[in-house]
Amino acid sequence: MAETADYATYTLDQLEHAAGLAFAVFVAVNAYKAARKLRELRLRRYNRWYTYVSLILAFFYLIHPSLKQLIRMNFRSYSIPSSTMEPTRLVGDCLVSDVRYYRPHKPQRGDIVIFTYPLDRTKELIRRVIAVEGGSVEIRDQQVYIDGRKIEDRWAAHGESTAMASDFSSDDNMAPVRVPSGFIFVLGDNRDRGLDSRSWGPVDVRDIIAKPLYVYWAKDRSRIGAGIR
Repeated sequence: MAETADYATYTLDQLEHAAGLAFAVFVAVNAYKAARKLRELRLRRYNRWYTYVSLILAFFYLIHPSLKQLIRMNFRSYSIPSSTMEPTRLVGDCLVSDVRYYRPHKPQRGDIVIFTYPLDRTKELIRRVIAVEGGSVEIRDQQVYIDGRKIEDRWAAHGESTAMASDFSSDDNMAPVRVPSGFIFVLGDNRDRGLDSRSWGPVDVRDIIAKPLYVYWAKDRSRIGAGIR
């Protein structure tokens, strides 16, 4: 079964709400501390409780909605539901991704990208770019060759037998495939799990949706905040 990188709108809403609440608490506490330190000074006309309440309300009802819309236009939150990208990305990882990154930038070998699944355009997948347009990709005994030269494929993980792997992906050998102009060739880091370009060919760069930036939540708390590489 193909892996999906589900758009976690609910999780993103929780983060936005938490950020807004944290900001409000910070403002209130900071104002209280400042007032205690400066209570011997004469208060200005604007140093009134209703002024601070008005500022907080303005943030939540005027600034915050615009900020939320700006965030949604530039970033998306994704969760990893399967082991296709292990050990780089683990099941349960939640990622913040930049949806505008590939408008001015071209994908490069080694990039992790989120894109529309070619065989079912209602789904989105996360995989690693192994070759870009013009390159010839070949796999010999699990080793990846680009234009006839073996690359340093430090992302690859193998751990299952070829017989078991064949239920999920192509064999460990693949004849040379030329990547057309405007396309990329992608593989999962866990080469024995999940579908990738070995099964359904190169991916149109116009189908790239986002570039993952960092992990904002994970089962292993020590990995929170880690960059995506």
